Amino acid sequence: MIGDEPSELKRRNKSGRAASVSAQPPRLRWLSSSTALLTIPSFSDDAKAPLDELLNHRRKKLAATPNWMIDIRQNSGGSDSTYSALLDLIVINPRQEIGAGFLSTPANIANTERVCAIYAPHSQSCKVQIGQLTKAMRAGDTGSFVKPPGMDDPVMKVSAHRPAGRAPRRVAVLIDQHCASSCEQFLLSVRQSYNVKLFGRRTSGVLDYSNLRPQALPSGSRMLWYATSRSFRLPHFPVDAAGIAPDIYLPPPQNDEAFADEVRTVRGFLEKSAVR
Repeated sequence: MIGDEPSELKRRNKSGRAASVSAQPPRLRWLSSSTALLTIPSFSDDAKAPLDELLNHRRKKLAATPNWMIDIRQNSGGSDSTYSALLDLIVINPRQEIGAGFLSTPANIANTERVCAIYAPHSQSCKVQIGQLTKAMRAGDTGSFVKPPGMDDPVMKVSAHRPAGRAPRRVAVLIDQHCASSCEQFLLSVRQSYNVKLFGRRTSGVLDYSNLRPQALPSGSRMLWYATSRSFRLPHFPVDAAGIAPDIYLPPPQNDEAFADEVRTVRGFLEKSAVR
């Protein structure tokens, strides 16, 4: 998805303080010689370059680390392309990707053309991708759902593609109810890998209808954001009804300390140590 996370989105942390989630860059640190923690607050378009740079810079040490923990709690999504390099490092077997169709209407085309200026004004890749998409939408019949360029089949077979280096032996993805949109799409992709488990709580469930676009309301003082795409998973495989469930449930943390302590709990699973 492109443009499913307003750049000034704010979440409330466990103590009630407002924190700008999407403005925080991805972070990587080692909890032990065998476990790395990668925290990704947002999959916004602006996060792609820092994430790719971080993964490339620490590639050798990551390749020598058997356990990876990926913390995407409070990640409200952004763009699917942001995490593409991360998928290549994690997924060890072929997977399926199910695409979405874009509703072709004059308003949707016009509002799609504006989205890069709002979300990623300096991103050339956004402009290219949106330009290709709007061209396809114009070529489609008004009122029809159009497949984006490059999508021949709604169900795409994707081979495992690993750069030089070993894949992690175990990957734990820490999730919560704020994981939405492209964050949920990341989970649908990565959980198909045999070495991945999801920890935490059900996700937000805002993926079936996505790719939000802006529409100014008549007053001029409000902006409506509405979905322009529908997943080809529907009606057989909905996500919006209940979100994506974790493999291992963790109760909701009651404060900041409990929120941070979830990392220690998941580390215990990864390192097969006793969980206190």
